[in-house]
Amino acid sequence: MNTPMHASSGMMHDLMTNQTILTPKKRWATVKMMPTIYPGVVTESGLRWIIFNEFHNGFHECVRRMGSKVLIDLDDFEKWIDASKRQHYTGPRGPSWK
Repeated sequence: MNTPMHASSGMMHDLMTNQTILTPKKRWATVKMMPTIYPGVVTESGLRWIIFNEFHNGFHECVRRMGSKVLIDLDDFEKWIDASKRQHYTGPRGPSWK
């Protein structure tokens, strides 16, 4: 039997049992954490270059800023990686396929 649920801000509330169930929220990482989470995929300096050009490459969808802290949404980062494989990329050295 399915019990009625009410969802709000990362929590589910079971109306039958009157219990609140936490649901997963977004996964965030700092620029310094990214090379350890994705070794061999991105370096800190490479990621900073991507962030510097975020409005040209679509990476602005993955970035959130809190003061001077830059946070990367890991789920959006993985979607961005998958999408960038299918798009033509023109970098500082001319066109290439990624």
